[in-house]
Amino acid sequence: MTKRVSLVCCYIFILLFITGCAVQRDNGRPEDSCISVNSLFEDEDKSIVSQADRTDGLLDSSVPGQSIFVPTPIPEDSFTTLSLEDLQNENGDFLIPGYFYDTRLDLISALYGLDTSIMEKGPQVDGDFTVTCVEGEMKLLDAIFQHELTFRDGRYSGSCLFLEAEEGEDITNLYEQLYSQLDLLYGLGEEQKIKKVVFPLDNGRERYFDSHKFSSVHEEEGERSTGILFSGYEENGAIVRIELDVYRLVDE
Repeated sequence: MTKRVSLVCCYIFILLFITGCAVQRDNGRPEDSCISVNSLFEDEDKSIVSQADRTDGLLDSSVPGQSIFVPTPIPEDSFTTLSLEDLQNENGDFLIPGYFYDTRLDLISALYGLDTSIMEKGPQVDGDFTVTCVEGEMKLLDAIFQHELTFRDGRYSGSCLFLEAEEGEDITNLYEQLYSQLDLLYGLGEEQKIKKVVFPLDNGRERYFDSHKFSSVHEEEGERSTGILFSGYEENGAIVRIELDVYRLVDE
């Protein structure tokens, strides 16, 4: 009898022990899961904040709480590669692929993430104001050009791809290659040249060039009158700035 009671007590004790472990495991799972999810969200938030900080550029180590860092370089294949053959569509219009004339500024801004706070307001033309802003960069003949958009009366009216040479750099060969290909494709016509050119910069500053070479072609057979203007700016006999404008002509 004593042995039977002992066995029954042991059996009850084992059942209570197993039940207690199961309850503890069940109670522990939601808590562990919440901790894991929360930590993931915290890590994600930290990552978002870190990425946002990086977009502001180089931080000043003299400011408390900030430190200097080097932004991650943009991969080469992230640039939009532009082919000169694509500057004219099937309707005969000259335009940058992916951009459509008369598209509203707010639509292009939302699509390409333009920073409207740094747009430059230009002079008034026929009662309308023009604004320009840099959208990004494009690769053309293995060279990286800045892409500047122009909006007239709040609508897209053209683009300027421009490349500024580094100090002491001569980009005449690139200019000549571009001129030859554009002339072969679209017939740029005779090259014009103006000496002693003043080029406007930001904040009312100016830059002086020895000469400005340019050529252009216009197309009126498409849906609208469009054109290409190709320019080179010279200093000491060398091309130091190249511009390729693709635009819609202002209606008369």
